[in-house]
Amino acid sequence: MDDSSSYAPASNNISPKQLAAWRLGRFGYVVFLAVWIIGFFFWLVKRALLGRLLFSMTPAGFNFVDYVSFYRCGKLALFFPHLIYDRVAQLAVYNQIIAPLHVRVDESVPYVPWMFLLEAPFALLSLPSSFVIWNIVWIGFSLVALIAFIHGLERRMPHNFVLAGSRKWLFLLAVFASWPVLHSIANGQTTLLMIGAIALASLYWLEQKDIACGLLLSVLSLKPHYLLYLLIPALAKRRWAVVISCLVATAVFAGVSATAFGLKAVIGYPAYVMTLEDDPVYSSWFVCLRCPLTYIAGAHLAFKISIAVYSAAMIWIYRLWRGLAAEQTAIGLAVTVCSMLVVSPHVHFYDLGFLSVPAALLLGGAVCDAGGDWRIKRERLGLITALVAFPIVGAFAFVITDLLPVQSVLALIYLPLIVWIWYCSMALLKRPVDSASGGTAGE
Repeated sequence: MDDSSSYAPASNNISPKQLAAWRLGRFGYVVFLAVWIIGFFFWLVKRALLGRLLFSMTPAGFNFVDYVSFYRCGKLALFFPHLIYDRVAQLAVYNQIIAPLHVRVDESVPYVPWMFLLEAPFALLSLPSSFVIWNIVWIGFSLVALIAFIHGLERRMPHNFVLAGSRKWLFLLAVFASWPVLHSIANGQTTLLMIGAIALASLYWLEQKDIACGLLLSVLSLKPHYLLYLLIPALAKRRWAVVISCLVATAVFAGVSATAFGLKAVIGYPAYVMTLEDDPVYSSWFVCLRCPLTYIAGAHLAFKISIAVYSAAMIWIYRLWRGLAAEQTAIGLAVTVCSMLVVSPHVHFYDLGFLSVPAALLLGGAVCDAGGDWRIKRERLGLITALVAFPIVGAFAFVITDLLPVQSVLALIYLPLIVWIWYCSMALLKRPVDSASGGTAGE
């Protein structure tokens, strides 16, 4: 399984020159990923040495990374627990954090109450130290979770597992070299925490460890629109232990938050966050269906359409899972995550790091048949091409958005790619399952 050419085109079907070209292409891909990710961290170090790790200068003024807002959540939780959603208090704490810099208006705080609890321990440190520790913790968690996830898939799909041996490390390198993940690190976002949670929840789903699966899914309550989507398979398959454990854990988060911040903060959160969503600038940053709809129909109508599409797609996913065979579960999970990223009304492009989980599920058994032949049909070729190209597209997006500082260009780059991955996954789901290949991991 560790032979580096075991998933190259079968040697009896191609010439030595073609095999050499395939190996050269793979080597070039590894070099590209390594140079890209090393260059990114050199860029971070350079910013740190210039004293600009947490902000950048733009023609409009200072632009702070997202983590500054998270850090503010921690400070509010520690020193103003009953004012976490008070805009005056939010602005005052923000200005204390960024002093001697000062802003008159800052971005809203759309986070659930328990996000303030999560950040509170990190807010005990200085802002730069907190940012570094935050990233170290969640990079480590996501890395361990993805390794455990891949090993778990390999146990369930031992024949022709594409990510076995050294290819596992190539896959992880590609994940951490993708621009959504790197951008998440640079901004101190929660993406890596959620990648780890989705990966482990998917593994525990496949292993029928329902309570553990539900507890991991409860982490996604930090962004409830994702949690609602990923609970659909459990509802459709009547796996009530997943649903109950997830809801109980989320209720505990809410209860602790109500104790710390007051019941009003928890009960009033849905109404509070809805006042922030109807924002044309805010919604133009997304990479989901809502972004192009904002330019076509306007922000208010686009939000309503997005909610309607999101709700209708939930019904479609439910019906899909009701008829899903056990051996199609892995592809079903991949389709669910891809659908969630397309139709959810609030998807920033750093959340596209979630695609690492569908990529592992699909590459785990969607490429080779039992004989090891390179039998790639249209959807398989399309799927592999999209997943391999994802980090390369990220480098292109980084350059384009630097030259054209318009956030909506990210939707033009990434949304078609996600839709294509979804389409190829659906095509695989509709094909007869080759049980000999270990093509999917059953329930």
